[in-house]
Amino acid sequence: MLTDNEAHQLCRATVRALGTSVSSGQAKQLAQWLPDVLEAELGEKSGHAERFDKTNFLNKIGGETHTVDMESMERQASAVLSVLRSWAPTDQVDDTIAQLPRELSVLFE
Repeated sequence: MLTDNEAHQLCRATVRALGTSVSSGQAKQLAQWLPDVLEAELGEKSGHAERFDKTNFLNKIGGETHTVDMESMERQASAVLSVLRSWAPTDQVDDTIAQLPRELSVLFE
């Protein structure tokens, strides 16, 4: 089980990784539906999306949370993205997922 601080780091790292994986316009659209502390992680994004495969996406998150177990990292990141999905309107989530490689979009399920 994660401590509050670890959970907070995980949420921020996951949202930051997501923000680099989608266009800045989409990141800003999605950011408005997040709590303030997470909105800043997406809302300040600029530039073009970077293409990540699932392993690199999870490594990016793990590097900020110091998690080395990829199975745990995938479950945790998926849980964060699932909550994000419940906060944002379906069309915003669908637009976000449409910009991701299929192997990343499954993390929203």
